[in-house]
Amino acid sequence: QDGEECVDGNLNEADDCLSTCADASCGDAYVWSGYEDCDDANGINTDDCLDTCESPSCGDGYAWTGHESCDDGNFDETDDCLSTCQSAICGDSQVRSGEEECDDGNNINGDSCDQNCTVPRCGNGVTALDENGLTEECDD
Repeated sequence: QDGEECVDGNLNEADDCLSTCADASCGDAYVWSGYEDCDDANGINTDDCLDTCESPSCGDGYAWTGHESCDDGNFDETDDCLSTCQSAICGDSQVRSGEEECDDGNNINGDSCDQNCTVPRCGNGVTALDENGLTEECDD
């Protein structure tokens, strides 16, 4: 009839025709079985359902609230957001380009990388072993 997009004779909101006789589509607030992961009928991409009716996941380019601290949509471990969708910090075992000289993932000064993510040397602000293996008396 006029105004109807479809008629399937049932009240099942998970098939291709809704009980309102409208075609199922992303954004209609009903999960179309086999085609959509979710459908919350909003355009917010940081909640539990993307506006594409897909479930959020790390790497989709949207920081999922309560689950991810960042999501830049790439798997570059040298930028501000790791492939785990956690913000890069000194001590995470990943060297941020332009921010850290090294990052060995521990808080030990005087090994291959100091706890402030600098290479051990005189003048780096950390009193530790220097490049010759000698203990520094000071380092300002």
